[in-house]
Amino acid sequence: MTALQARAEPRSATVDGLRSEAMKLAVATMGGGWVAARFPYPERTGREGLTDLAVIMPSLTADFLAGLPAVENQEAQVQELLITLPNDCKAAAAQLIGTPPAGGLSVRRDAPAIGENHFVDLTGAAADGWANHFAAVILRDGPDSLTYETAADRTSALQQGKSLGYFELYGRAGSDQSFDQVIGAKNQAYASRSAPAT
Repeated sequence: MTALQARAEPRSATVDGLRSEAMKLAVATMGGGWVAARFPYPERTGREGLTDLAVIMPSLTADFLAGLPAVENQEAQVQELLITLPNDCKAAAAQLIGTPPAGGLSVRRDAPAIGENHFVDLTGAAADGWANHFAAVILRDGPDSLTYETAADRTSALQQGKSLGYFELYGRAGSDQSFDQVIGAKNQAYASRSAPAT
């Protein structure tokens, strides 16, 4: 008898629970505006409530699936979102932060602030190395700085590109992770690769 009654008129608590779960799912996937426009109000219970769910759930599924191509295409559009930078480190820093007021880009700073830059003069550091290097500071956490920068070898033609920039994290001035130490090591490695074979 109970089974026959359940088929004839489902329990209100069961329908309310299903409706509540469907609303949570719809809000999480499509947003409150979508839910407000589609869920009947006032809430219905029993067989009418189940009928509402039978209409809403296919609509939720269809609208969610229709939105997937836009989400999937975001990955294809990342290249379009990247900024174009020159491969010259000084020109890239100037494009990112402008020219810092206190002496410009070619000033050595132990702890440059956000919007300033690291700079090192490498003249004479390695026979086949870089002349200098600039790195724009975009984030600072205590003594550590995060930069966005580019670098090119001495023989590269100046060019612009979306994939030329990279992030680098530097530690406190004077430490093994400092800008001077890291760039000095990179310069030595570059110089050894660039040296003419003997």
